[in-house]
Amino acid sequence: MAREPGTVEVADGAPNPRQRAPRRASPPAQWLLFVDTNILLDFYRLGGESAERQLKALQKHRGSLILTNQVWMEFIKNRQKVITKTLVDFKKPDRIALPPILHGMQPAATLTTQLEAATKTHGKVTQKIEAILRDPGNHDPVFRALRKLFEGDDRYAISRDHPDRIKIRSLARKRHVLGYPPRKDSDISIGDAVNWEWIIHCAKNSDPAPNVMIVSRDGDYGVTVKSESFVNDWLKKEFGERVNRRRKVQLTQKLTSALKVLSETITPEDEREEQKIIEENSLLDVDHIIPKLSFTPDQRAKAQSDYNMFLNLLNTSYKKPIGA
Repeated sequence: MAREPGTVEVADGAPNPRQRAPRRASPPAQWLLFVDTNILLDFYRLGGESAERQLKALQKHRGSLILTNQVWMEFIKNRQKVITKTLVDFKKPDRIALPPILHGMQPAATLTTQLEAATKTHGKVTQKIEAILRDPGNHDPVFRALRKLFEGDDRYAISRDHPDRIKIRSLARKRHVLGYPPRKDSDISIGDAVNWEWIIHCAKNSDPAPNVMIVSRDGDYGVTVKSESFVNDWLKKEFGERVNRRRKVQLTQKLTSALKVLSETITPEDEREEQKIIEENSLLDVDHIIPKLSFTPDQRAKAQSDYNMFLNLLNTSYKKPIGA
C-alpha cells in the first residue's frame, strides 16, 4: 500500500518517532514544618506519654523542620513561666483535725500515716520541680529533647553564627518597619518577621520547592474559625510570589495534624490531649479577654488569679465545669 507523502513507515512494535513519550508524574511535594514557640511550650502541659511520643516524632522528622534561634530563645525565656503556671493547684496536703472520739482508732491512725506520707512525697516532687527549674540540662526531659533539635546542624536550622543570619535580620527589619505580617499591632520586636523570612528562605532554596505547614496558635500567621485555620492573605500571596505559586503554605493549631502530613502515625489519645489544651487555653487565659499591654506583670498575675476565681465561682454555681 502506498504511503502518503510526509509520513514515516514504522515496523510493528517499533516506537514511532513522531509520537510523544507520556509525561512522567511529578513526585509529591515535600512538606516542611515550622513549629512556633507556643506549641513547643505545650509539652509542659501535655500528659507524659503524649509529650514523649510527639517529641520523638519531631526528632524523627528533624530533616523536615524549619528551626530558628528566635524560637529557641523564646522557648527558653518562657519555659520557667509555663512550668510555674502549671503548679498553681499543686499544694501541700492540709492537716485534718480529727474528732477526739476517733483518736486511737485504726482508721484515724491510717489517715494520719497516709497524710504524713503524702506530705513527704509532696516535698520530693517539689525538690524535683526546683531541679527542673534550676538545671534543665540535667533534669528537664523536654528541654533536653528540644535542645538536640535546635542546637543541631540541620539544613533548615538557622543559628546565631549562620552565614545568612545578617541577611535574614535585614529583611525582617524592613518588613517590620513597613508593617508587613506576621506581627501584632503592639509588637516592638522583629522576632516573627525573622521566623517568616527564614521560612521563605528555606522553601525558596529547596529543589523542588516544598509545601510549608506552620503550627501556631498566637494569631500572628492567620486566623482560626472553630477548628479550621487560615493563613493570612498577604502571607499566602507573598509565599506564592517568592517561592512557587503551585506550592502551599498552610496553618494549623495542632502539632498532631502537622505530623500527619509527614506520614506520622498519631494516637487518638495524643489528639485528645492536644484538643484539651487548646480548649483550656482559649478559656482560661485572661490575655484573650484583656490585651497584654493593659498590665504590668504583677497586675496581670492578679487579673489571672481573679479571673480563675470567677470561673470557679461559676462552676460552683452551675454545678458543671465551663466548657463541658
